[in-house]
Amino acid sequence: MIALLAGRAGREQVRVEYLDDLAEFAIALDLTGVPPAVVATAHEQILDTLGVIVGGAQAEPVRQLAERWHSPDGPCWALGLRRRLLPRQAALVNGTAGTWLDFDAGHRWSGGHPAIHVLPAALAVAQARRLSGKELLTAFIAGSEVACRIGLAKGPLVPVLHPHGSWPVLGAVAAVGRLCGITAGEVRRAMELAATLTLATSWNTAFAGATVRHVYAGLGAQLAIQAVEWTLAGWDGEPDGVGVVFGRIAAAGIVRRRATIALGQQWEFATSYLKPYPFARFGHNAIDVLQELHTQHPFRASDVARIVIRVGALGARMAHRHPQNELQARFSLPHAVAVWLARGRLRPEDFRDEALGEPELRALAERVDVSEDPEWEALSPRWRGATVTVVLRDGRTLTGETLYPTGDPEKPMLPEQVREKFQQLVAPVVGAAATAAAMQAVAALATLPTLEPLLEPLAGPLEAEP
Repeated sequence: MIALLAGRAGREQVRVEYLDDLAEFAIALDLTGVPPAVVATAHEQILDTLGVIVGGAQAEPVRQLAERWHSPDGPCWALGLRRRLLPRQAALVNGTAGTWLDFDAGHRWSGGHPAIHVLPAALAVAQARRLSGKELLTAFIAGSEVACRIGLAKGPLVPVLHPHGSWPVLGAVAAVGRLCGITAGEVRRAMELAATLTLATSWNTAFAGATVRHVYAGLGAQLAIQAVEWTLAGWDGEPDGVGVVFGRIAAAGIVRRRATIALGQQWEFATSYLKPYPFARFGHNAIDVLQELHTQHPFRASDVARIVIRVGALGARMAHRHPQNELQARFSLPHAVAVWLARGRLRPEDFRDEALGEPELRALAERVDVSEDPEWEALSPRWRGATVTVVLRDGRTLTGETLYPTGDPEKPMLPEQVREKFQQLVAPVVGAAATAAAMQAVAALATLPTLEPLLEPLAGPLEAEP
């Protein structure tokens, strides 16, 4: 529990240069030294992440989890559900909710999703300890930067390994350690301990529609809190456990120097992406191209004879035309294309179970062929491209391609698009007034003496209080 974090456990340790430097950076970071553009990125990611947590929390399995763990005296909210939880449980529930819609921010260069690991962990600790908005904001920046830098330093993950619950946990550890007021040495020890405990997750759960996949990030956020608790209770991990796990076990090689080059001067987490569509990122590029072709040469769904999509390897795995449940639908590019053709939009409800049996969508998905383009795969992650060819019944063939999906730093979502996404996810749950109050609180986060103005509007509808 959080009370344990007041303790200290002394232990001699040999300096591990890159881990100690990252830990010292996380503990010493001063918000006044962070460039305004980087702070703005953090505000945007926090707003976006809170939105996908509240939206995802409405899924019945997430709701059931919060119900089982509800504790009237718990210091933390399960956002969107108005259930009180203990900190570790809140980190797990909110982290799980934030991945349910596959709508959360990510970082293409490191190949993972730091924000949905860092924020739920940091939020739980900050709320339990009654800390300020500035303390949460600074910890989020520190943890996100540490996560991205470890992600960049590690080699490619084992191909069958899902990144959730693995290396982004280490950034969450840095954020939690800072919020708990521990030393840089203790943060480093906690990262070494956490590295050995990170999940060996399966990518295939996503494509198979196994909902255990949604728990990975939540467990990672929970683990970050536990790692700090255990460190202060006297436990330790393998020396340079980060390098061992993410250099030889879960990934092929690690370039330790890469983790600290221009640390504090070049902000890696600021190159993260946001998602405009609630399904797997590897298919977003194809939707962008399809929309552009439609803008240039308007056509109806009934005009389409066939659509051929060529993408990288993970995008090509999304070729399944007829998903059997919501998660599998969020990893089906033919389903996403069919929805866009039929409805001109992609919203969370378009991937829920009730949409999967619609005859129109199934018929349109039959016309979509997805395959791997070795050249696009070779260019990834520098370019996350796609080529789309639309064959129309009147004999016309339309072809287009893109280098980046919308939301990448080279093609960012507009601020009003980010706000609109938040409103669409949150307002149906808590109402327009509470949504507006939460948006104002995020914008003013550095000035909030407590997190109450932010979290009370997002806690959930008052009638949900038991």
